[in-house]
Amino acid sequence: MVRYQVFLSFRGPETRENLAQYLYDQLRRFGVEAFLDREEIRDGDCISRKIEEAIERSDVCVPIFSQDFASSAACLMEVAHMVKSGKKILPIFFFVKPCDVRYRRGTYRESFKIHRAKKYHSELIIREWEYALEKIAGFKGPEFKQADLKAALRAALEAALGEIGHGLEFKKAALGAALESALEAALQAALQTALDGQTDVIRGLESKKAALEAALKAALGEIGVIKRPEFKEAALEEMGGTKGRFYNDLFSGFRGLEDFISRLGNFLMDKKEKTNNLVGVDRHVPKLVRTLGFDYQDGRVVQKQEMNGRMVFVVWGMPGVGKTTLAKEVYYNIRHLFGCSSFLENVHYKTIHEGVVSLQNKLIHDLRGGGCQEVKYPENGTTKIKHLFQRERVLIVLDNVEKQEEIKPLAEEVTWFGPGSIIILTSRRRDIITHYKVPEDSKGEHQVSSMDEDDALELFYKHAIIKPDDLPQNYNDLSRKITSAVGRLPFAIVIVGDYLRGKDKKIWEEAPGRLKGELEEQVVPLFKESYDHLRKNTREIFLDVACFFIGVKQRNPHYMWNAQGRQPYTSVDELQNISFLKIGEENEFWMHNQLQIFGRETVNKNCEDPREPSRLWDFKDVQTTLRKKQVKEKVKALRVTPDRNRDSQVNSRLHWKSFLNLEQLTFLHLDGVEIEGNCEDDIVDIRGNTEDVLLDLVWLDWHGCREKSQLFALSMENLKAKVLKVLNAKDCPSIFASLKFPDPVPLERLILEGCLLEIPTDPRLTSGLVNLVTLNMKGCTYFKYLTQALCSLKALKELFIDGTKIKKLEFNERSLPSLEILSACECEDLVDVNSITFLKTLQKLSLRSCKNLKQLPAFLGLLTKLQEMDLSHTLIGELPPSVDKLDNLQVLKMVRTSLIGFPKAIKNLKKLEELDFTQCVRMRGECIITGLDSLRILRLKGTGIFRVLFRDIGNFCLHILEFDNSDNGQTAS
Repeated sequence: MVRYQVFLSFRGPETRENLAQYLYDQLRRFGVEAFLDREEIRDGDCISRKIEEAIERSDVCVPIFSQDFASSAACLMEVAHMVKSGKKILPIFFFVKPCDVRYRRGTYRESFKIHRAKKYHSELIIREWEYALEKIAGFKGPEFKQADLKAALRAALEAALGEIGHGLEFKKAALGAALESALEAALQAALQTALDGQTDVIRGLESKKAALEAALKAALGEIGVIKRPEFKEAALEEMGGTKGRFYNDLFSGFRGLEDFISRLGNFLMDKKEKTNNLVGVDRHVPKLVRTLGFDYQDGRVVQKQEMNGRMVFVVWGMPGVGKTTLAKEVYYNIRHLFGCSSFLENVHYKTIHEGVVSLQNKLIHDLRGGGCQEVKYPENGTTKIKHLFQRERVLIVLDNVEKQEEIKPLAEEVTWFGPGSIIILTSRRRDIITHYKVPEDSKGEHQVSSMDEDDALELFYKHAIIKPDDLPQNYNDLSRKITSAVGRLPFAIVIVGDYLRGKDKKIWEEAPGRLKGELEEQVVPLFKESYDHLRKNTREIFLDVACFFIGVKQRNPHYMWNAQGRQPYTSVDELQNISFLKIGEENEFWMHNQLQIFGRETVNKNCEDPREPSRLWDFKDVQTTLRKKQVKEKVKALRVTPDRNRDSQVNSRLHWKSFLNLEQLTFLHLDGVEIEGNCEDDIVDIRGNTEDVLLDLVWLDWHGCREKSQLFALSMENLKAKVLKVLNAKDCPSIFASLKFPDPVPLERLILEGCLLEIPTDPRLTSGLVNLVTLNMKGCTYFKYLTQALCSLKALKELFIDGTKIKKLEFNERSLPSLEILSACECEDLVDVNSITFLKTLQKLSLRSCKNLKQLPAFLGLLTKLQEMDLSHTLIGELPPSVDKLDNLQVLKMVRTSLIGFPKAIKNLKKLEELDFTQCVRMRGECIITGLDSLRILRLKGTGIFRVLFRDIGNFCLHILEFDNSDNGQTAS
């Protein structure tokens, strides 16, 4: 039985011969295997086992919802089976609205009436169909819109008929008789012309015009008025050509479809590539899935019955055996059966090097789906996790746990989570779950041992042989000896295979003897040889990641590597090719623990003087090295982060003089470290030597300095690092910083959150910030007004002034010409924002919790590019009439504001998708959304709104409606 990547579900030849065939052909161009059924199924027939198996064996199902889709019982059976099988479903809406499908309106309502009348299928089965449509139509997909097509075509036909000169009665009769068939003919002709041109129709104007003319010609042909060319010209002019309603509605679907096909193809190729590398996992996955209480049938996971108990499970085994790979594969197979889920990778490492708070925030973010304020202290995080998810059925994986103390702040008790929740741990220790107080039948374990011989051989060949047919004679037995020598451990097999790839047979013959012994003894020599063959730039990047950047998103270190000329994209690719480096799902760096150890040991061994390492990361070593006066010249990168797991007596202080001789330092990360040096002599000394401090620094991070320090207690114009790209001094309340940069600097991201801050008034003093894109001044409490110098930053796209003492936003028509994001949340003194209308490029405006802000500028409508606006927790009582000009506004949030009635100014904003008026207690009357065609989310809880009015049931397309219950007499109509 063929395993398909995509299953296409559609109704009838009118869909098969255009959109379905087009989609099938395009997917094949990507190398995607798609199922396209060629046979019609008669009404009343059950779908065959062939179709069921095709659905079950497909990675993604794509139903194409058309007007006639629900008339086919077979199509409804297919979508019901997709949902029942727990498949990933990506719908396309082909001239039918998602809300029509979801709530069975229009032709869908009529089709279900017929199904019930015929009684071919039981009411239970029909309800399964209805449930499937409700679920799938809630997913986002390309929409071919038909809203204005009929109106545009009617106007075109009227224009054509008017040219003929016939009487009014003729026109009415002709239109009445021909409009439906003309519309159908127009759509089919336009679609066929578009699809014949394939993707050119989306890009090429001529192809678009051809499709438009084909549509009109077919429509006019239905009423017999195409003999004279002027009739067609008049009709085309009325339709508006390639700028008209007919064209826009017809081709908006194609524009979305092109992106849909590209993303789907890339997703499936990535999935295929990842799956191809998972050798032997299929032996463990079904067993573990069944142990967790699920069924694993034909490559798919289904739930046996409703689970009310909570479970904790450990996947254990020695390093390099594949525990994380197995846990991740099981996680992705079953997570769709839970309300929410989270996979926390490498807990042990991140607890030590990033702190448990980072893990808590990721766990909360994953389980909440975002939209939750970050915690700053472990105790707060534990409390939040403990209380937020008691009713949620969650799936949590804590990967690479070494100590019970690492579990406690994240998931100490399974009762923190709702019934049916499962916690999976991966660890070297079998006993890691003993502290969980749950019944024995709610605990479980799975040991991951070495691979069997055939799987080990297959994995080895994937990495050691360039092409499957290239395996030389007599290499089979030799390969078995090699995989046996490394204990058939997946990690070691991958490293050995990559090392032997393309090597002479003599090296292969020597391998079994070299590889006997402990894992570390086996692989380290191979690490060394592979490392030595790397380019210098690639070696340096490997060492940087091993020492500093595991778990860090890859785009951030690129700032430093680009400035150093390291060619990071090429180097990272080279490291991935030899399995020295992987990129995680959130675009972060990851490498195996053994490689990290090797990298760090290489840093120490490569020093010309063993007392002079190029990189320092352990706090104890940092203290020892920096206190020596003559051994610091070679240090290039320095991370000073006290081990939070050591006792509190560990000294976290360094003296500023320790940094004076770090002439080659490019990377400096200080976290919670105090820099001493407060006497008058020290102050004079450092100010006299600023020209020699940190000349080559590219990346400077200094977090959480709580006391007065003299290392950077100087104006930033004296910071002579001419290649600095990122400067982050977050949460250093005693650090004094100035924005004086009179000379050009390459700085792009400047984060001064919570610092003492001086902003110059003269633009000449900030003229050096020509590259600055992001400026974060959150919590700078002494910041009170915008200066001309700040407003003159021409490249600035993001400005964050949340929590400052600013009273008035003062912009002019020359201010911040590139600004896209302005965030001024929690500015309690802010009362005047009238000048924001000068920010013509603004896309996102957040004034949340500005508690004394009462009004918006009268000409707010000048911000024509604005897409999001958050005015929650302010005193704003009305929106200015000019808001009706915000044609691109998609999100408006006004939680707990002083609105009295539903704002009339927004009633016709066609792109508005989300409205949040939660707890606007003064809001009364009716909520009229008749003109909000794109609205998907409407939140009205805690208001006095008693009725929601929409144009007609066919236009009511809300996905989320939060509306107090009918006890208050509230209704929707």
